[in-house]
Amino acid sequence: MLSSSASKRASKTFLRTLQPSFKKMPRRSLSNNEGKKGKLILVRHGQSIWNVNDRDLGLVSRFTGWTDIELTSRGRSQALAAGASLTSEKITVAYVSLLKRALSTLEIMASKMNLLSSSQRYKIPVTETWRLNERHYGSLCGMSKLEAEDIFSVEDLSRWRNGWDTAPPKMDAVTLGRWRKATHCKPYTHHIKAHSSHRTTTSDSSSTYSPEFHSFSEPGLLRSKEISKINTGNWQRAMKAEMPASESLKDTVERVRPLWEGGLKCQLLEGENVLVVAHANIIRSLLYHFDPHVNSETLKAVKIPSAQPLICRFENVGGELINVGEVCGRTKLKAEWVESEEIEKYSFCTLVGESALEHEIA
Repeated sequence: MLSSSASKRASKTFLRTLQPSFKKMPRRSLSNNEGKKGKLILVRHGQSIWNVNDRDLGLVSRFTGWTDIELTSRGRSQALAAGASLTSEKITVAYVSLLKRALSTLEIMASKMNLLSSSQRYKIPVTETWRLNERHYGSLCGMSKLEAEDIFSVEDLSRWRNGWDTAPPKMDAVTLGRWRKATHCKPYTHHIKAHSSHRTTTSDSSSTYSPEFHSFSEPGLLRSKEISKINTGNWQRAMKAEMPASESLKDTVERVRPLWEGGLKCQLLEGENVLVVAHANIIRSLLYHFDPHVNSETLKAVKIPSAQPLICRFENVGGELINVGEVCGRTKLKAEWVESEEIEKYSFCTLVGESALEHEIA
């Protein structure tokens, strides 16, 4: 067991990773990038087994967070529909969380978007990173909304879920210790180069633009059962690294900041078309960094449907990244929701779902 002083040092170390001090980002030559236009396509994973109430199947919607669970059959159909809706987009690089529901969504989408070779290798660089893991719900993880209301007050639940800097109660020490498998260590980000068996794992310094996040000139890794085993190892190392005991919305915004500043932003300046497959609160957190409508007061109110792509358009103007998207009348975001009959067919964000907050428990 850690001493009190050691525990305080570990806590301070974690807080420093959430509030990195960035040095000025070194710029590659911008002379060839002036006027380049890039797209950031954000996709929440398909429906998971904890995203829905289904008495016939014995499923109850639950707070999921970092719990690693599978997609439902509807979730896989949603991912296929999302991929089919993006076949005309020329994606050049992709990012995804370490969680199965996001990894599976990306792979299913890629199969429809012609992003997998005949040998099931990604044709584009893919980065799997802990920074895209869902918000950690602390002791709420695994509870249904009704179970949580039996233990906590409705007012407290609303404050924890919707407040800017109020995190749910921390995960208990026994469970946290089992999940982490260690007190602390550096988090990992995994770069998959297309058409190669080479996988680069880098330590995350959280301090500046670094090799942790940048595009590859060479196209990753065979997508197979073999990789599932590798992902399991990566997942365990990520949990030993920086898995918090609980997170507020503000914490998730800070967790994705290095990814935005040191990876996505730079690639968009270079005219890349970037696909990100992640989770509801993480997509909100990314929007916070570039959409004028999203701030600490409005962030939680932004609805993120499962597997419905959101296209954000950017232009390099004098080395500055400008959001040039048109404002969506329905959501007020400077971005465009992709719509199709198939996406609508498999959507579970119905009026009933919205009233039950099924799709909001992430």
